[in-house]
Order: sequence, then C-alpha cells, then structure tokens
Amino acid sequence: MVNFAQTSGSHEIIKITAKVNLEEPKPMSVSKVARIIFVFVLASFVSGELGPCLAQSQPPTSVRTAKRKVRRRNDTPETLLGERLFLETRFAQYFAAHMNGDVNRPLAQGDPVVAHVWNPRAAVSYPSPFAGTSRNCRSCHLINEFSSSMFIDGTNRAYCDFLQRSPIPYRGDGHTVNTRNTRNLVDDFTPRHAGILLHGDGDSFSAEDVIKSSLTGRSFGWLLAEHDEAVSHVARVIREDNGRDPLGQQYGGSYAKLMLGTASDLPDQFRLASDFRIDVTAATDREIVHQISCVSRVYGAPVATVWNRRTLQKVAIRAVRSVNEHGRGKLIDQVA
Repeated sequence: MVNFAQTSGSHEIIKITAKVNLEEPKPMSVSKVARIIFVFVLASFVSGELGPCLAQSQPPTSVRTAKRKVRRRNDTPETLLGERLFLETRFAQYFAAHMNGDVNRPLAQGDPVVAHVWNPRAAVSYPSPFAGTSRNCRSCHLINEFSSSMFIDGTNRAYCDFLQRSPIPYRGDGHTVNTRNTRNLVDDFTPRHAGILLHGDGDSFSAEDVIKSSLTGRSFGWLLAEHDEAVSHVARVIREDNGRDPLGQQYGGSYAKLMLGTASDLPDQFRLASDFRIDVTAATDREIVHQISCVSRVYGAPVATVWNRRTLQKVAIRAVRSVNEHGRGKLIDQVA
C-alpha cells in the first residue's frame, strides 16, 4: 500500500491511496487507467503541483536546451497577440534596469532567475528556454518545453512549473520565492456559478487584474513602491518596440502597428477587431496596460479546453501501453 499526501499551509491534507501489485502486471483497460489519471489530474488542480505526489520517478539522465516553439494555428488576431505578450521578456524590472535606454536592444546578460528551471525530482536543473533574457509569463507557466524523453518521460505541464513556491527576481528585499506556487492555468478562466476564483485563494476575480498585477508586481521584479514605474515601462516597451526581434517577426511587426490595426500592409491574420485596437502614441500608460491585459485575457480563454476528453483519452492510451510493457510502476512516469 502506498500513500501519497499533499498539504499546503493550514489547508486540509489531500490523501491518495493506491495499491501496488508487485506480481506480473496484467493488461489494464483504457477506462481503468483513465480513472486513475483523473485522480492525479484532480489532485494537481487542487494542490497546484503533481511533483511531490509523484516523487518516485527517476530524474533524467541528460538534458538539452529547451526550444521555444511558436505555434501557427488558425487563431484569431487577438489570440496571436496575446500569445506574443505571454512570451514577451521585456516587461520585467530586470530588463528596465539593464536595457541602457533602448527597448529593442538585447540584454548583454540575462536575469539569473530565468537561467535555469528547477525540478525537485531531477538531479540537475533544466536549461531555460528564456536564458539570457528576463522574466515573462511563460517562464513559470510552462507547457511542452520539457516534454522530451531526455527530461521526464512524457511530461507536459498544465501552464505551471515544478515547484511549491515559484522563484522571483532578486531585489535585495529578502524575497527569492513567491508567496504561492504557479497555479495551473488550465480551467482557470472557465465560467462558474460562483464566479472565477483565480490563484485559488481569492487574490483576484478577473483575468485582467491578474495580468496587470503580474506585469507590474513582484513576480516580474517590481517592488510595491515601483508600481507607477512598472506601468510606465510596460507602456514604453509597447510604444517603442520596432517589431524586429524574433517575436515581432513571427507575430506581425511592432506592437504600435498591430494594436492600431489599420495599416494597409497588415495581414488579416494579425488585424485586431476594433474593440481591441488602441493608438499607443495617444493613449496613456494605464490605458495601454489595460488594453494588453484584455488581449492577454483572450489568449488565456482557450486554455480552459486543453484537458478535454480527447486529450485525456490519448494520455490514457499511452499509459496503458506503458503499463502493459513495463509494469504498473511506469504509470507514475507517464502521468507526471
């Protein structure tokens, strides 16, 4: 009998008990494995992290540099711009302090907080796909950066990292980790009768508020007294971006051009609906930050459908094959 337990502060302990048969494993049906996987997924949504529950799996034997992949789907222009903002590394305080007056100049040295990705189950840290830059949303809300078998077999994150407390940029205030873990974004924006409860603790009740507080808050290196400076910096990046960096080239050009949405040479793929357009040369700093938070909210909405039935069935089928070939203990690695 093996017991897995997860606790967070004064919250109630969640306990999962599973029987492990050490004899020759028998083939398991997809439906049975799907139920097992559902228990682990449910536990991850409640606790925010699967790692402590699944500590039995082995660390990777080798690592490689994770590659950032920009998806090309039939998305709306708002979703594509929101994805770009999700990947943008220039909004953080570290970039503001080291850009030498030019928002389009790459950093000479990146923020140490994004140099590595830490996983307690691994013997060594993972190379970060954002090493050499500064903090962005994706550096904590990971997806498939480490899905290769060279890391943890079959691991896809549900827009979260591996830690109980996510690291934050060092600012000399004694804080090196956040007050909470990086919550799964999957299902966060799903409409509920009681309203949306983000961060799992009532910290915010709208996606726009979470995005604003993240871009201008401690997670991006900004101290409480630096809020106005943070708003001003984020707006400056949007106004002065020339669209020539890799993200700009892949996502349609400069922010000013995309957000105005009227250029004759702007492909329809990137032409925003009128409700999301704004003239960043005339708008105030706060208006710009509010508008990009609204666009980012559109990008976050489809995340609610990531773990649909088809996805769960695919994971279950893969787990069944592994169990039948390697034994039931291998199921832990497949679900993690």
